[in-house]
Amino acid sequence: MYSVGRVVSAWISRWQAQAADRLAVHWAGRWLGYGELAHRASSLAAWLHGQGVRQGDAVSILAHNHLAHLELIAATDWLGAAYAPLNTRLSAAELQRVI
Repeated sequence: MYSVGRVVSAWISRWQAQAADRLAVHWAGRWLGYGELAHRASSLAAWLHGQGVRQGDAVSILAHNHLAHLELIAATDWLGAAYAPLNTRLSAAELQRVI
């Protein structure tokens, strides 16, 4: 588990304010601008907050390479929570020990 110290969310917010249409990431055959990326991440942060995630909590994701990782990094960063990715190569028993 680690937190990126609100660096990622500040970076996305800065680019959203300065150039929302500037291309941020290419995923699944299309480009997303900083504005859309910020919207997706802030929507996820709001949903996580509604689910009870607060500063200092850890949020995990078990997924192969996916845009959801970047969205979750930013969302947890905004909340002051820790992003805790889980390795898809681990067995169910190994994942249970991690969780």
